Amino acid sequence: MTWPCPDCAEVRHGVRANEGRPCRNCATARAWAAVPQDTRDEVHRVVAEQNAVKAVARVRELTGCEMDEAMLLLDRLRPRS
Repeated sequence: MTWPCPDCAEVRHGVRANEGRPCRNCATARAWAAVPQDTRDEVHRVVAEQNAVKAVARVRELTGCEMDEAMLLLDRLRPRS
């Protein structure tokens, strides 16, 4: 079964129970938008320090997300060269 992500229209594949759910990137973006601004500012400071282990641990502590979700979020926050 396939369906489009409701946020970005990426084609999703899976079981009927997940139909209509956003893709992982969009779900992470939604979760990040719900985090209070002061928490987001703190995470940005940790990312700027370029301490990946500390950043992942702090994101998990502040947001309650799983490690893979924290890593995906931090990947989105890292500046691209």
